[in-house]
Amino acid sequence: TLEVSLSADDIKFLEEALEDRSKLVRDVAARLLAQIPESKLVQRMIERVRPLLSLNKNEIEVELPKKCTLEMIQDGIDESKYIPALGEKASLLLQMLACVPPSIWSNDWQKTPAELINIIENSKWEKLFLEAWGTATVRSKDTVWAEALLRLFASVGSSKNSNRIKLIVDLLKIVHRSQVENLI
Repeated sequence: TLEVSLSADDIKFLEEALEDRSKLVRDVAARLLAQIPESKLVQRMIERVRPLLSLNKNEIEVELPKKCTLEMIQDGIDESKYIPALGEKASLLLQMLACVPPSIWSNDWQKTPAELINIIENSKWEKLFLEAWGTATVRSKDTVWAEALLRLFASVGSSKNSNRIKLIVDLLKIVHRSQVENLI
């Protein structure tokens, strides 16, 4: 019900729900708060992730988190969402990065979404960044990032990856119809 008309007015209630005894309630609250850029949860994620990433000479340097802290768990980071292809610590970073509106990186590093996507292409972090930025783009409903990601996905062709297909569908819901027609 909250998701239909989610707004900043819901932040206080959802922040309180992060402390609920039920893991399901905490997980839903964290997922919803991640969709509100001005929420304290998003701000905490930005504070956690910023020190782990830096841009140097058109390369994003990544420092993986040391461990999953209690504070991270309270904010919905789940150690059990381990992605074998990435590893334990990279899976934690992906979850945190997916809560940070991608415009933060464009602003911090003074790069367009297309430039940042180009930087991570063919790097060892490509899968992590594309999935995290894609999820964060859908959560923040950032049309500029959605268009850049869709252009990339269109250029690499179809994928049998069901997560990638769902992400593409979700990104298409964000962009204006005329942009979709241009991409097609």
